[in-house]
Amino acid sequence: MSAAPGRTRRELVMSGITLGLIALGVLLFVGMFAGILGRGAPSLSRERVGLVEVTGVIADPDPVTRQLRYFVETARVPVILLRIDSPGGSVGAAQEIYRQVQITRQRGVKVVASMGNVAASGGYYVAIAADSIMANPGTLTGSIGVIAEFPEVDTLLHKLGIGFNVITSGKYKDTGSPFRPMRAADEQLLRGVIRDTYEQFVEAVSAARHIPRARLDSLAQGQVMTGRQAKARGLIDTLGNYDDALRLARRMGGLGASARLVRAPAAPKGLLQRLLDGASGLRHAPNVSVQYLMP
Repeated sequence: MSAAPGRTRRELVMSGITLGLIALGVLLFVGMFAGILGRGAPSLSRERVGLVEVTGVIADPDPVTRQLRYFVETARVPVILLRIDSPGGSVGAAQEIYRQVQITRQRGVKVVASMGNVAASGGYYVAIAADSIMANPGTLTGSIGVIAEFPEVDTLLHKLGIGFNVITSGKYKDTGSPFRPMRAADEQLLRGVIRDTYEQFVEAVSAARHIPRARLDSLAQGQVMTGRQAKARGLIDTLGNYDDALRLARRMGGLGASARLVRAPAAPKGLLQRLLDGASGLRHAPNVSVQYLMP
């Protein structure tokens, strides 16, 4: 090959090297830029098991439902281990988590419920949404039922010479107030509310566990039972501890024995937000509190 007019072979070689370095630099820059743009994109984590914990009294469903959404939409794990150690809680909160577990399964993610010391009432309600339920032989579970408690302090306040004047927009607005005795009309109203929320619970159990409604009535009188008793009655699937449940989750997710267990990142709230949340709860708290809760 002959050199171009006015340029030596060395100059041509150096020019080629320079162009190559420039091209490499452009490629590296584009790659780094694309990486920065893609940091917020979902990552594929198929070799991991997501861990979601439901602990204590169920009052605020958001922390649990947020974690479930994270594992479906962002981490994209194939299976979630739902660890439950709860006596239950608010009806609405338990139903929120129950529904989100159902949505998680509809999105193609398997869910294994693992019961700890106790998974009763609302804790059991959450569990029945999973693909499989595992409990320790001595886990306290069941307690399928509804409870509403109303303290009365009017007699004590009367002895102390303290009275309350209450003005309402309707005769039921102060139902459950601790400052007066409960009327027959109040009790009739509340029994209707409890009966309907109870029916919702029983219908969910019947559908999830494939237990005929007639046979379920005898199991849904609010009684607690052990994990072994619950298995004999068809309320759970298998007996085993936390590690057993993790092994089951790996198998159901099609993962190897070394697949890691991962948690969703925390979503901390500042002091101001926590104060506002607390104030909001106080403002909107009704007199009546109906719960899926083990006494």
